[in-house]
Amino acid sequence: MFKDRQADKITEPVRVLAEENKQQQQMVAEQVRQFEQIKTQFLINVNHELRTPLTATYSYFELLETLFEQQGHLDYKDHGMYLRDALRYCEQLRSIVNNILDTLDIDNTQPVYQGEPCNVARVILDTCTNLDIVQREQYRIHIQASSNLYVQANRPYLRHILHQLLSNAFKYTPPGSPIIIRAEVDPAEEDTVCISIKDRGPGIPFREQAHIFDQFARLPRDIAGTVRGTGLGLYICKQLVERMHGYIWVESSGLQGRGCCFRFTLPQATVTPTGDTQLPTDQAQAF
Repeated sequence: MFKDRQADKITEPVRVLAEENKQQQQMVAEQVRQFEQIKTQFLINVNHELRTPLTATYSYFELLETLFEQQGHLDYKDHGMYLRDALRYCEQLRSIVNNILDTLDIDNTQPVYQGEPCNVARVILDTCTNLDIVQREQYRIHIQASSNLYVQANRPYLRHILHQLLSNAFKYTPPGSPIIIRAEVDPAEEDTVCISIKDRGPGIPFREQAHIFDQFARLPRDIAGTVRGTGLGLYICKQLVERMHGYIWVESSGLQGRGCCFRFTLPQATVTPTGDTQLPTDQAQAF
């Protein structure tokens, strides 16, 4: 019995070490599996999303070249629409590539966060003004934000988040429907501001809401449908919000026509209003 106990004392550390090695190998194998899954999804998304606008752009330019060879000139009245459509598809390509590059930058760098007091209503108005004029005229955008509300944020980050969430709302909301942008002090936390964008689109099924901020996450209906995207936009938004010490989430019943509401929080900044920083109240309330 004594020899057996001595042998157990000697073999026990070996057994524990072997078990730890096994667990580490399983963890590495799982990480490799997840990486391969992400890589595969990335290639599928990029192949699918790049092919359509790239093919369309090439076709339009090829058509314009043929018309020029046949007629010796191009007339804007007759051929301008082809150029505009080509440029629209080029913009889609640019957006896709920028999302991919932004994701690489977010994943591979950790820049020092530099925040500043930002007037929420002014940033919202600037973002809406820079939207595509066609999109802006197709929807009724309502802004509900106090002219004296400030957040501590990185201004380019905040513009990017608003632009991405508005672009998503345009993709899914029927033309003519209202899109409401609201900013207010969070009733639960007085030092926090909550900004939301609400649309009248198809909504997001509850079971899929937990994953929409993941890399390359796309709803099954979108993969099989006509809505373009890489599945990176909301992932980038989440990373930027969290860098500014905020939180982002979505609220949706998932019922057709009920839409969804994306909300994110940012720390409130206290600023003494001056003639240079204060916005007229009516401008801050409607666009």
